[in-house]
Amino acid sequence: MHDLFLILFRLSCLVLIVGMISPLYPIYWMPIKSRARVAAVYGPMVFVFLLLSIFTIPKQVTSTEAVSSNAPLDIAASASLNSPEEQKFIDTITKFAADYKKSTSVVDRNKIWANREAAIAELKIMGQKVTGWSGRIKQSGLTPEGMAVVVLALDGDITIRTNKDGFSDAQDHTLISQDSDIYSNILKLNNGQQVKFSGTLLKNSDTNEVNSMMKPTYIMKFETIEAQ
Repeated sequence: MHDLFLILFRLSCLVLIVGMISPLYPIYWMPIKSRARVAAVYGPMVFVFLLLSIFTIPKQVTSTEAVSSNAPLDIAASASLNSPEEQKFIDTITKFAADYKKSTSVVDRNKIWANREAAIAELKIMGQKVTGWSGRIKQSGLTPEGMAVVVLALDGDITIRTNKDGFSDAQDHTLISQDSDIYSNILKLNNGQQVKFSGTLLKNSDTNEVNSMMKPTYIMKFETIEAQ
């Protein structure tokens, strides 16, 4: 019902705007056609459908970002489960993060960041499919449209995730639809649970250099996520 009320809200907004420009068609059945009458008819509809769309948001969704669990994530304990490819990725990020933290020079820090990016490029995993990686569920949930959002934690303060919402995902298409094979698996997983996953690493989503170096977040188009 949420989607229906959201559509009706948008349609009533559109008709209201059209009526403010030309009241002839939105209230064609009325003998007197004026902007005031358009507002009197469609204004309450906009308000009602807005409230209904809010009240019918699925209970498991409080926002486009899922609510994280209070359960501690023992990421270090999962290192032995990492594939060699994943461990190289983690070790590269950890090494340059340590160098970046010790440096106090803006110029040196920028150079360390550039060298880190070059080192990751040498791993030849960006834009490529990776398989058999391990992590823990950090956050999971649904967007208002019912698409699944997944955030995984790796050791080294590394995050692998889908995009947050449909707007940010317009080009990447990482949000997981209800008709995908892994959708039902995700709904069964709990925050903090160890998982095995595969997918295509698309990009580092951090725009801030410090976050990119110390707690980087990578966007992935997931193909599989399974309890480990």
